[in-house]
Amino acid sequence: MEVSATKYGDIILFNVSGRLDVQSYAELEAHLDGWINGGEKWFVGDFTALEFISSIGLRVLLSTVKKLAQVQGRMVLHGLNSTVNDVFVSTGLSGVIPITDSQQSAIAVLTG
Repeated sequence: MEVSATKYGDIILFNVSGRLDVQSYAELEAHLDGWINGGEKWFVGDFTALEFISSIGLRVLLSTVKKLAQVQGRMVLHGLNSTVNDVFVSTGLSGVIPITDSQQSAIAVLTG
C-alpha cells in the first residue's frame, strides 16, 4: 500500500493505493493520526487505486472518523471500485463515511 497527500486549503487530500490490510494498515493509521495530531480535521480520501480493504482497514477509517468528530472534523471518500464499495455498503460504513464519485464532489461535501 502507498499513501500520498497534498493540501487544498484546509483540506488534506490523500490517496491510498494497493491493499489496505493487516500488513499495511499501520502506515495509513500513522498518516491519519499524524495529521489529526498536527491540527488537521478535514480529509478527502481518494481510493481510486485501492484494490482491497480488510476489516482492519475499515477499523482504521472508522477510528479516524471518531477522532475527527471529537474535533468537529470530517472525512469523505471517493473513487471506490465496485469491490471496495460493496464492502462499505455491506458493513454499513457507507452510512457513516460519506462516499462520492469525484474529488470535487467530496470537497463540496466538506465546504458546502
